[in-house]
Amino acid sequence: MRIGCTKKMVFFISLYALFLAITPFEFWKSLLGCLLTFHKKLNVTKLFESSTIYHLIFRLDDIRKAGKIFFLTSEPKYQDSGGEYIYRRLVRDIIYTYKKARSEFNLPPLMRTRVVPSESEKSEALQSLRAASLQQATGHFAKAKKLLEHAFKLDPDNIDVLIALGEAIESSYYYGKSTPHVALPLTKSLIPVYGQVPNNDADGLILTAEHLYTKALIVDPTISKACVHRERLMPIVEEIDQRILNAIDFKVRQFYHIPEGDPGLRRAKVEHYFKHVYHSNAIEGNTLTLAQTRSILETRLAVGGKSLLEQNEVLGMDSALRYINNTLLRGDLTAITLENILELHRRLLSFVDLREAGRLRRSQVVHRQLCDIFLGCHVFGRKSPCNPNLGQLHFLSLNSVMCP
Repeated sequence: MRIGCTKKMVFFISLYALFLAITPFEFWKSLLGCLLTFHKKLNVTKLFESSTIYHLIFRLDDIRKAGKIFFLTSEPKYQDSGGEYIYRRLVRDIIYTYKKARSEFNLPPLMRTRVVPSESEKSEALQSLRAASLQQATGHFAKAKKLLEHAFKLDPDNIDVLIALGEAIESSYYYGKSTPHVALPLTKSLIPVYGQVPNNDADGLILTAEHLYTKALIVDPTISKACVHRERLMPIVEEIDQRILNAIDFKVRQFYHIPEGDPGLRRAKVEHYFKHVYHSNAIEGNTLTLAQTRSILETRLAVGGKSLLEQNEVLGMDSALRYINNTLLRGDLTAITLENILELHRRLLSFVDLREAGRLRRSQVVHRQLCDIFLGCHVFGRKSPCNPNLGQLHFLSLNSVMCP
């Protein structure tokens, strides 16, 4: 009996030694890299906090609050589940924290318009400015403010109009601050649930006035009056910006606590993936819409009325991104080389141009749109042989930044 057990042990040891001998060394190297990555990411505390038992015992109030929000919300778009609603609401709040209404006077869209005013518009703006001065002298500040807004729309680069409108908005801020029934404190603490910034109209008034003074200084940096007003408002503006940045940092920290297996986070990743493919192709002139791009990626069916070349660009971008997610983003020991870039290029252009996919260009670059416009071909640079050490220093610096 003992002799049989000894023979079995010798057999298994020999089999194990044979397995070690025939296994490639790259297998053990990859296995070691995966173990190191798993050891770095393993956190027993976070694993326990993400479990259902922990939330049922220690976070029961959060679950009740999430259920109340789920049943009381009027947005069916976010009515998936309690936790998913909270996390998707959090992601949306992080993006749109700074995109709130600055004030009742919508300044940023007006400041982006660069239409040169005519002489009649400039003269009308000056007349509105004089009328606003008369209204301010008689105590009709609301009418004066409307006249100044009208003058600003007519002539956005008039320095006198910019300064006068900034002073009117700033005076309305101080008037609202001094009024007892208008509660607009600037030092209001952050709401602890989502780190929301208080919806404070006074913040918008101060920021709008500071924008107007800054624009006046851009038009003419020698205006001392606008410089004095801007320096007076800068401490308040910095305080407002710091509170907004603190709220964003708070929401980002809350976002990092979302477990990776959360359905809301997975859905957000899928939506972001579709948008990334769409914008990457649209910036190069692809005319497919976001819905059409998503339909191609989900169903792999062609879209009627659209070019096959544009649809193949979507498939190529999808193939390249899948290659990145499955290879280059796996583990910390992966270094980016020229071969990786060529593999990305091959997947990106394999659906569009097989001759140029996956290799360095051997011909001159011809701009097709310039050929269509000028009935000729615009050639960029001269044809020259490629350097065999192409991009070596760039890849070394890139890898040093990614893995310091």
